[in-house]
Amino acid sequence: MAKETEEAIRARILLEVTALLESEGPDAVQLREVARRARVSLTTIYKFFPTRDDLLVSAIEAWMEDNTYLPM
Repeated sequence: MAKETEEAIRARILLEVTALLESEGPDAVQLREVARRARVSLTTIYKFFPTRDDLLVSAIEAWMEDNTYLPM
């Protein structure tokens, strides 16, 4: 079985953060819950996102990339 890439792990974390933001709002984004849902350790989250704010901003930026129209 191939080892998951760092990019795939980061994307999985951001996906879970986005899901929490959409369903329960920013107060629901607790790092332990994100780690549990994404099946990673807290250390892994901190490796990619040094602070909770970095995690939230990255998730919102990723969501915007996926959900905005490209210029014509």
